Amino acid sequence: MTQPHLGLIVPPAAGAVPVDGPLLYGERIRFSARGLGLGEISTRGYLDVIDSVVEKAVALKDEGVSAVSLMGTSLSFFRGAAFNRQLEVEMARATGLPCTTMSNAIVGALRGEEEFPDFRQGLAVQELLGAAEEAAARGAILALAG
Repeated sequence: MTQPHLGLIVPPAAGAVPVDGPLLYGERIRFSARGLGLGEISTRGYLDVIDSVVEKAVALKDEGVSAVSLMGTSLSFFRGAAFNRQLEVEMARATGLPCTTMSNAIVGALRGEEEFPDFRQGLAVQELLGAAEEAAARGAILALAG
């Protein structure tokens, strides 16, 4: 079986993979990240970096990832649900890969969608769209939990 390779677009410039993914999955999933260089958590900060999200997704595709997740709930949701959906669609169109955002994981969990049946009890997320998407959803939720 091929090791899933998940691409993460993260707010800090350094582009480091958040520690939760490798801690939870060890060698079962390979993670790669690209940083946006978010200077501040504000509308101004988001506006400074949001136009580079699709470019970062393409760079991750070029590295060989099988799915991409944009980390940072406020970053993908500061303009509302339609903007979040637009980001997801633009990343998917540019890469040809399954793409999601941390906001999608949170909204799905709060709605009690089938993919997140145990979230409210604090248990692990089940499955979103396969192993790579599952990792994105779990990583997004764990990143919020700290």
